[in-house]
Amino acid sequence: MPGQRRRPTTHDVAKAAGVSAATVSYVLNDTPGRRIGAETRDRVTAAADALGYRPQLAGRTLRMGRSNVVALILPEWPIGTGLSAVLEGLARELSPYGYSLALVPTSAAEHVVAHVAQSLAPAAIIVFDPEEAPERVPHHVPLMIGIADMPGTFAGARYNFQKRMAAMQINYLVDRGHTRIGYARSNNEHLRLFVTARAEGAMTAAAERGIPDLVFFDMNAALDDATAALRYFQAQGLTAIAAYNDETALPLIGAAQRNAIRVPEDIAIIGLDGMPSGEFSFPALTTIHQDSAVMTKQWTEHVMALIDDQPTPSLEMMGLAELIERESV
Repeated sequence: MPGQRRRPTTHDVAKAAGVSAATVSYVLNDTPGRRIGAETRDRVTAAADALGYRPQLAGRTLRMGRSNVVALILPEWPIGTGLSAVLEGLARELSPYGYSLALVPTSAAEHVVAHVAQSLAPAAIIVFDPEEAPERVPHHVPLMIGIADMPGTFAGARYNFQKRMAAMQINYLVDRGHTRIGYARSNNEHLRLFVTARAEGAMTAAAERGIPDLVFFDMNAALDDATAALRYFQAQGLTAIAAYNDETALPLIGAAQRNAIRVPEDIAIIGLDGMPSGEFSFPALTTIHQDSAVMTKQWTEHVMALIDDQPTPSLEMMGLAELIERESV
């Protein structure tokens, strides 16, 4: 099209840097066995930056056997504010390393992991659920599992982190004088691993605080389910509810208002995930906030360690969760 800016090529970079096109290729692709002086490397990278040159994905894939794409197999989850922040953060953190994040829904194809490995030639694949058949991934493609009950791994550290946040909910309620506590558990099968981890954390914390009979109710985020949950919990003589997440807690608050149940006077409610909308409920929702910025840095460090075949970074996840005290407890 007339007036359209032409995409810069390696020859343009070579001319600007005063070197050959082959040298540009060696520098930008970090070709093994080629000794290029630091001054020449600096000239080439400066010229490439100034021209806005980016290697074409197809060529890079053919040369290196993989692309600069990290593929994330996204389960059939609602994209709420928490997950959106994590995905945006991961894409942002990968960019300085020269990698892009590709989101692939599990519904995209049968045997989606193997399909992605063949079609995208990704530098790494991230799956949330270990049941995504890792054995179908070619051995040369690093696979990172997001969450699983696998001690000593990043996935296991994430699982334990979910347990720890649920324990924070229970401990906070007990510290506020509640000894009859219910747990509103999500019945969304796609969230199975998170639900299981958080329920385990809540049960363990309750038992440690002398509350062996934590009462559970499985519900979705609909108002009718929330109303049924409230009636069930009150019939059990409970004074507080720890909800699986804020999307579970907020309908409970709405149902309480419609049924003349006072929060927190009649029953206290605490959420988890720190959704911004919790600040505007009435009463405002007490919750556990996850630091998505720190979290995505950790994800990126682990992905890059896999890609570069380096030792696993620290699994420490302290400081990622913070209690936000509001009016619902």
